[in-house]
Amino acid sequence: MKPLLTLILFLSLGIAAFGQDYPDSGFTNKAEAKNLMVNGLKEGKWIEYADDKGFTEDTTAPYYLLIVYKKGKTFGITRLYVFGRLHDETPYVNGIPNGTEKTYNDDGTLRMIVTFRDGKRVKITDGTGKEIKQ
Repeated sequence: MKPLLTLILFLSLGIAAFGQDYPDSGFTNKAEAKNLMVNGLKEGKWIEYADDKGFTEDTTAPYYLLIVYKKGKTFGITRLYVFGRLHDETPYVNGIPNGTEKTYNDDGTLRMIVTFRDGKRVKITDGTGKEIKQ
């Protein structure tokens, strides 16, 4: 019985530690971003800035993304902010959108939901749940 309890405790701690490094829920605090490179690949919590021309190093750019990378691939919920307001949340698995993306209006209300399966859009609904034709 004791070896089984030890194994359960070990697995629980391992899962908890894994969840802290790569949370499925992503993150919302810009200060948490470390923008680390490990073996030439993005790793952990990143903040990336963009403007109308694309990605930039300009930290005053109107758009920024909070992204978690695991061995260079996007992992968990990526959040896009526009002028400091949350614009959308997109779940990623192995660098591919997978799950329910939520897009918000400027006032924070839900504007649209896009369901992805293995990187492909399979369903789009408006903020009330009414399906939108693709």
